[in-house]
Amino acid sequence: MQILAHRGLVSEFVPENTLAAFSSAVASGVQIIETDIQCTKDAVPVVFHDASLRRLSGIDKKVSACNLAELNEIDIGSGKRIPTLEQVLTTFPKIKFNLDLKSKESVAPTVAIIEKLEAHSQVLISSFSEKRRMQAMSLFLASVRTSAGSTKVLKLYLCQKLGLRALFKKIAGGSSALQVPVRKGFMRFDS
Repeated sequence: MQILAHRGLVSEFVPENTLAAFSSAVASGVQIIETDIQCTKDAVPVVFHDASLRRLSGIDKKVSACNLAELNEIDIGSGKRIPTLEQVLTTFPKIKFNLDLKSKESVAPTVAIIEKLEAHSQVLISSFSEKRRMQAMSLFLASVRTSAGSTKVLKLYLCQKLGLRALFKKIAGGSSALQVPVRKGFMRFDS
């Protein structure tokens, strides 16, 4: 079993997906951090969960509508800023990151940063969109671990329930991990 810090270690004065949240998680002994990737208007992958800035900054604007210089001016809580993926990977070179690609615009720029930093062994690529995940995997020049999307998890669940071991192994191929959602439609997986 491995413990992942979901968006870092968040507290009243340390907002999610910030360098401070990641530092706190690392200080507590976590070796893997789950985080989210959005992309700026000028194609810079940034570590941020929501498509909109509203929840954390109160600004009703999409991350994708801002360039990096604009985002650098936005306080998302307690004076913290939205870090770039490159900042995160270079600040924490010994920490593994589960990168959830939140938009199709984030795919190519995220792959480019991982390739530039040669951080292939530092990341696990995931997305609830199988299309985004597969698009990213097709762009890498070196091997990168990946997690199955929710559709693949549903197929694996059904194979397991029906005792179809050979089909389960075939479908599971190419995935290093599973991120099992609490539910998919009417089906619950948390039992």
